[in-house]
Amino acid sequence: MNYIKLKDENKSDEYFEISKKLDSKYIEFIYNEAQYYIFKEKFDKAIELLNNHKDKSKFLIILIELYFNMGNFKQGELLLNSIRNEIKKRY
Repeated sequence: MNYIKLKDENKSDEYFEISKKLDSKYIEFIYNEAQYYIFKEKFDKAIELLNNHKDKSKFLIILIELYFNMGNFKQGELLLNSIRNEIKKRY
């Protein structure tokens, strides 16, 4: 979804719909879907998707970043600290 990075709203809308029809369960589509919702400022939808897949690092990073960018520092910090503690337990 490079059109999101280019901030081309019309093309990102068009290709989002095309991708959705192809395979909406594909993990890369879901990642791009979350990015698309952030671009469209539909933060609740983005957070829901990211939360559902936060076991994958790239989803987790975007979720933490989104919390901080939204000014929700406490939630971002809690999530970051919980992951940090989980990593410490493993190693």
